[in-house]
Amino acid sequence: MSQTALVIKRIFNATCQELFTAWSKPELMRQWLFPLRPGWQAIASNDFREGGQYQQIMLAEDGTAYSHTGIYKEIVPNQKITFTWNSDSVKDTLVTVELRAIEGKTELTLTHELLPNEVQRENHQSGWEGCLDNLAKFLVNASYACVINYQVAIEKVYQALTKEEGLKNWWTQDCTIGTAQIGEKGIFHFGASYKVMRIKELIPNEKVIWECIEHHYADQNLTKTDEWVGTKIIFRLIKESDSDTTLYFTHQGLNPELECFNLCQQGWNYFLQESLKAYLEIGIGNYSLQLHATVAD
Repeated sequence: MSQTALVIKRIFNATCQELFTAWSKPELMRQWLFPLRPGWQAIASNDFREGGQYQQIMLAEDGTAYSHTGIYKEIVPNQKITFTWNSDSVKDTLVTVELRAIEGKTELTLTHELLPNEVQRENHQSGWEGCLDNLAKFLVNASYACVINYQVAIEKVYQALTKEEGLKNWWTQDCTIGTAQIGEKGIFHFGASYKVMRIKELIPNEKVIWECIEHHYADQNLTKTDEWVGTKIIFRLIKESDSDTTLYFTHQGLNPELECFNLCQQGWNYFLQESLKAYLEIGIGNYSLQLHATVAD
């Protein structure tokens, strides 16, 4: 490590996967990867793979643009990202972001090496501290999201998300949906609780978006019964190979400020990572009436 390297450690109230996703998806990066200052915003694009390039443009309130570019050198999912960092003031510097789970939270270590002098080290220290402050604020308001790999063809995953038979086998057996068309509604019952979804967007074997238009919780532990209304559930599918599909899932609007967040996060983790995966890969979803009554609600 060079003499002018800087190292910053932070503890975030988020999972390693949530932080990794925030650093890897440009639609998320542009929401936080700039200093926490009034009027600032960002533009981001990337090819997130080892050898892929990225560009991050930070826009100050007065319109001044600060462009940063580089190449991803090492990517270890949910653990580590290393990339070069270039701007008008530094060239060929190296940034490493490391993630470590610790007592239900995540320790993030950011190391910025090969800075040319102490002035640049101090400037970048201040800049990164501001970005990490912004990241902490973003995570508080961030919607639930996860990335899951299924060892099946993309067509099979799409069918499980759009057909009544599929949904009954991994989410809830008590559901009624029409044909897979934009504007069609589906009703999903979990005991006395229910959700009504409208299909907002369909791209075969690529994307499914539902919008919740009606919702009722029958849970005496919750004071708010309709928090899902207006939220969107987004399934984005990527074909890795003929028998390998990655799901990028976001429940837009389901964030830690909602009373139901922890319960719903637990539910989605189970249904997407266990039940849907089992249904797709072995033909039997881990459907459980007890889980539907206590978790999915």
